[in-house]
Amino acid sequence: MMAKAAKFSLEVDQMDVGTNFLHGELEKKVYMEIPKECDKEYAGQVCLLKKSLYGLKQAPSDHIYLLLYVDDILIIGKQRSKLNDLKMKLNEEFKMKDLRKAKGILGIDIHIPTQTCITQSQSSYLQKVLDKFGMDTCKPVATPIAQYFKLSASQSPNDETVRIKMTRIPYASYLGVLYTPWCAPDLI
Repeated sequence: MMAKAAKFSLEVDQMDVGTNFLHGELEKKVYMEIPKECDKEYAGQVCLLKKSLYGLKQAPSDHIYLLLYVDDILIIGKQRSKLNDLKMKLNEEFKMKDLRKAKGILGIDIHIPTQTCITQSQSSYLQKVLDKFGMDTCKPVATPIAQYFKLSASQSPNDETVRIKMTRIPYASYLGVLYTPWCAPDLI
């Protein structure tokens, strides 16, 4: 979506939804056609909606993309006035906080210097990971171990106190935060 926003000079705003929205149930059954842009495998099918946010109607002439993850929202569209109208309508239905221009979501920093240039990074997230595991003062290197270096069982420490100390190091957690950045806010 960020690439599309930069390509078409779209506005990118962010909102935070109050937790009471998360429990808002629909009063009657509502079905929604699956958007044409979605996987062709689901063409012609419909979704049974469970939460009230999905019941909002958008004007058919303008495209506004609403990216929702639990209680964080990115709103992307061409016209600032239309984004503001949608945000106002959302505020009438749900307790929300307008964060204005998007700065970050799900551990990803968003920087929009111009409407045709959007950069993303995870430097803030990575700094939190380093802080969490006490590695914030480590010296950065491109590859922490030489490619030709081979590890073997004979290199394992023989000293029992060193082995016990090594069992207390959360190696799986280290790897988990590196390979699952999409769940970054839950890990830090």
